[in-house]
Amino acid sequence: MLILIFLTDCRSELVVNPTDIPHSLSVSFRHLDELLLPEDIEWIKNSELDDLVLLHFSLGMWIRNHWLNQPNSRIADQLRGMGFITLDGMSQFIIEAYHHYLNDLDYEVLKP
Repeated sequence: MLILIFLTDCRSELVVNPTDIPHSLSVSFRHLDELLLPEDIEWIKNSELDDLVLLHFSLGMWIRNHWLNQPNSRIADQLRGMGFITLDGMSQFIIEAYHHYLNDLDYEVLKP
């Protein structure tokens, strides 16, 4: 499970291109499909929802730093509009919603 080591094969730069920041949850799922290794996607898909907190300091931190904590982040604005206050809460929601997406479940039930 490489994702817990910090996305060892993550194909990204430290400089974030604003066009690489997803503008919606559905786009963020497509980005994660491309970003993550197949075995990491399978781990997320097959995990219990409560186990996804293990990704807080790896994938969650990457999402916070690269997508949410950027000027004019439309996905952060969208999540604030849904009631999320903290970047931690936003990144955890994205991970949990991605888990639901992978399992063909409705992620709307996860909203605050």
